[in-house]
Amino acid sequence: ISPDIFVICDDFEEEGESIVGVPKIIFEVVSENYEHYDYFIKLRTYEKFRLC
Repeated sequence: ISPDIFVICDDFEEEGESIVGVPKIIFEVVSENYEHYDYFIKLRTYEKFRLC
């Protein structure tokens, strides 16, 4: 899972095309077709890793 937009201000690592680090802020663009996924699946994952 990756946020639509995020900002990382501290150190981070790159693993291939992925960025490993804790974002300072996350933005999600919610679309009608993916409302459930954005509001529930992604939110629960962010909560699990204490990102919100």
